[in-house]
Amino acid sequence: MASARRRNNSINQIKDPDGNTVSGQADVMGVIHRFFEQKWCSVHVSENGWPCLDSHAAILADATDRLVRDVTAEEVWEVVWELGPNRAPGRDGVMASFIKAYWSIVGDQVTAACLEFFSTGIMDPGWKDMVVILLPKVDHPIRPSNFRPISLCQTFYKIVAKILVNRMRGLLPSLISEEQAAFVPGRSISEHCLLGQEIMNKFKVAKSTMGWLALKVDMEQAYDKMSWRTLEVVLTRMGFPARFCSWVLGCICNPRFLVLVNGQLLETIVASCEFKKGCLLSPYLFILCSELLSLPFHQRFGELGVQIGAGGPLVSHLLYDDDVLFFAGATIPNVRKCLSILEDYCSWTGQRINKDKSAILFSRSTPSTTKSRLAKLAGCRKVEELEYLGIQFALRRLRKADFSPLLQKI
Repeated sequence: MASARRRNNSINQIKDPDGNTVSGQADVMGVIHRFFEQKWCSVHVSENGWPCLDSHAAILADATDRLVRDVTAEEVWEVVWELGPNRAPGRDGVMASFIKAYWSIVGDQVTAACLEFFSTGIMDPGWKDMVVILLPKVDHPIRPSNFRPISLCQTFYKIVAKILVNRMRGLLPSLISEEQAAFVPGRSISEHCLLGQEIMNKFKVAKSTMGWLALKVDMEQAYDKMSWRTLEVVLTRMGFPARFCSWVLGCICNPRFLVLVNGQLLETIVASCEFKKGCLLSPYLFILCSELLSLPFHQRFGELGVQIGAGGPLVSHLLYDDDVLFFAGATIPNVRKCLSILEDYCSWTGQRINKDKSAILFSRSTPSTTKSRLAKLAGCRKVEELEYLGIQFALRRLRKADFSPLLQKI
């Protein structure tokens, strides 16, 4: 059974950047190595025209002691016991279950190593050696981009990252805009789904001659292209203490990736950008940086959005991690404002929009000529229905069959 699984997971052929299909272990490994080497290279980001992040400073001022107090041996012990015992190990092969089982023998050394990092802010480079496994995103992957890279972090790294997450997580509801629902305590994906369905209902029944639009934006390799410089500036401008910033950047920056292909590790790739998928810290840092997408709506373009009911607030966008959905009146100025927000966000973070996977949906009352004009201006497909967070949004009445893909994932 294990042999059959290995055969099914093996990558026997792949397409190179020119579209040529190559086979043979050495050629396949070469194409994949070059792809990820280019993918994780540094990106230039702009620091001009950023939205104001100073409003977060007052919140963090009261939490400074909590964020930067000295890490204790007891805190390390508590985090070790929080870690999943049998999660996939990193390059060192050590699982949390081993450390727990032999804590009486290795506990002092583990604690001392972690406390050394928090004392100096310098992480042992070996802790950031990450084995990267490739999970297919489609049924028959043929291009390197059809695979999702997942980093297998070492247990020492996980302990440090978990301590930082524990200190920061409780502050997120006050720091992150309410439009972002992912990884924020007290917020739920179901609330976003229900809100999206309510907006779709308005799209069905509203008789506004202007019409409304929903723009689903696909961020290409969102975690892989997030700039470390962006993270550093976001943390600093939000008011995170310098000591806490140094700990976070000491974890995130300069990892060394070894991509696993057909049971063999490729040559080491030293990354110059990227939030590691598989790292406990990455999702929380990503949503902090995604404030650069939410804040322009609040600070510059408050008129954008859809009002569900009389007297209700305008809903301009919904975010769930890197899933992005914009709402606005179906006019040329509004589309240009949305595109301006996206262009600025990409220049500030290193992100890129995949227009082939992005889509725009219009309310029933939107004139046909307006739909065509705005879809062309946005540069993406005009659709009658779209999927967001696994839920089908459509102007027609949904059928039982529409929910089958969702039910199959449960």
